[in-house]
Amino acid sequence: MRVFRGVFGRGTPLCGFALALTLASGALGQPGADVYVPDDLLQWREWVLHEHPEAACPIAATDGERTGCAWIRELTLDIGEEGATFRLEARLFAESDVTLLVAGQHRPSDVRVDGRPGIVLGGAMPRLRLAAGRHLVTGTLVWSEEPESVDIPPGVGLVTLSRNGERVRANLDGDRLWLGERADSEDSRETLEVRVYRRLVDDVPQTLTTMISLSVGGDGRIVDLGTALPPDFMVTALKSDLPARIEEDGRV
Repeated sequence: MRVFRGVFGRGTPLCGFALALTLASGALGQPGADVYVPDDLLQWREWVLHEHPEAACPIAATDGERTGCAWIRELTLDIGEEGATFRLEARLFAESDVTLLVAGQHRPSDVRVDGRPGIVLGGAMPRLRLAAGRHLVTGTLVWSEEPESVDIPPGVGLVTLSRNGERVRANLDGDRLWLGERADSEDSRETLEVRVYRRLVDDVPQTLTTMISLSVGGDGRIVDLGTALPPDFMVTALKSDLPARIEEDGRV
């Protein structure tokens, strides 16, 4: 069972939160884009932010520290007879590196970013330097003998694994994806039980603490839980042991 807690306040500034739904821990919060700047200083805004591009990156709701400017929403890996193809859906809040997959000595090839050839940088883990925005990264891992595992980028939201186009269960150990078969003792049925609890403090402003308890069975997946915010309430804090994402319209 996974539980996340959110605090919602009436009449308070809205802060967006970007999180992902899998085994990666941590909650991300994106600072509000409409920060008040006096009219006399507006002409200097771009000049100041030019030296601080990280100002657009998410902030952890737990400690207020920035957690990085790149978020990989989903990794899809399809294993074939002589290698594997992968697909990364990434969102960058500022120009930064996106780490790629590696399987022992096997490094990615034919890497493309949004359909165009990508420039892969060296290092212990191959990576791309990408501009802010949403990107689709694809590539190939080639091998003559299938490795036991693949090292994946840290903080991936959702991992989908398949063999020759047929989906199989992903066996994750931190940032390592094991390619061997998982024990069949686990119940593979996809189930989801949602319980919502709320506590309202009638103060100025009113504060509503919402606890959403999830009991999940089956493979890892992204689930839309609908709108978590009552009318006229805005997010002021979020704590979760599952990554999640609160959209601009309040859907979780």
